[in-house]
Amino acid sequence: MNSQNQHMEHEVVILANGYKITNFTQTEKLPLYPIRGQVSQIPTSENLLKLKSVLCYDGYLTPVDQAKTSHCIGASHIRDNTNRTFSEQEQQETNKSSNKYCTKLDARCGYLRQSCPNSYSLFRA
Repeated sequence: MNSQNQHMEHEVVILANGYKITNFTQTEKLPLYPIRGQVSQIPTSENLLKLKSVLCYDGYLTPVDQAKTSHCIGASHIRDNTNRTFSEQEQQETNKSSNKYCTKLDARCGYLRQSCPNSYSLFRA
């Protein structure tokens, strides 16, 4: 039904919503569940400014924001969790993951690459 109480039929329906979409009778049987994810921001650096696309690894790192000040790194991924409070443990896990996979910028190609474990991490203040 639309807002004028008219019945409508369509071949495809897109439900752009969160996990609470199953609160409706029409959608209660959809196999959906909540997933908690915590995203962090880190300050940019001379090397990180060269990143041109999202880097995906065990998490992700975005190019610099429009203000040219920070990047998003993420994210935790916890199934069946609706807690929305900040988690220091998840923050540490995100940082550990980003440090493990992304430690050196290859300026020639504009992407991050894994480098030797003794190198200075881009994510340390």
